[in-house]
Amino acid sequence: MAGPAAGSLEALWDEWWGGITGSRLVPPASTRVPADAPARLRGLQDGLRLPYARWAAERRAAEVRAPAREVFKMQDAVHRVQRELGTEGLAFELVIEEVPVEGVLWRRLSPGFVLASTSMLHSPLAVDALAAVVRELVAP
Repeated sequence: MAGPAAGSLEALWDEWWGGITGSRLVPPASTRVPADAPARLRGLQDGLRLPYARWAAERRAAEVRAPAREVFKMQDAVHRVQRELGTEGLAFELVIEEVPVEGVLWRRLSPGFVLASTSMLHSPLAVDALAAVVRELVAP
């Protein structure tokens, strides 16, 4: 059975991740329903506003209660690249969006934007992956 090429699916996947994380890869979608949208669609959006607001508030509260995130892996990665380059300081911008999914997820949506699962961020693989990204971001 014929289907879309794997490359086109990959692009759609990145657009989806970019859209839900607000990464710079994809411009943020408007949250307004177009005026000419069917009434049923407008009703669905209205019905989701309160559940979304509750979920967002619960997520923010959980983040406040959570222990401080482990930053040592990032520091280890930066120190590794500093030693390789023989420099004391590195200037780069990197956003790591932690995604609460099962298993190991590491996906770069743009040069300075990475999606990573909690498992990946706590994995020994994280230092190598982070160092590779930092190396590319500071490369002349």
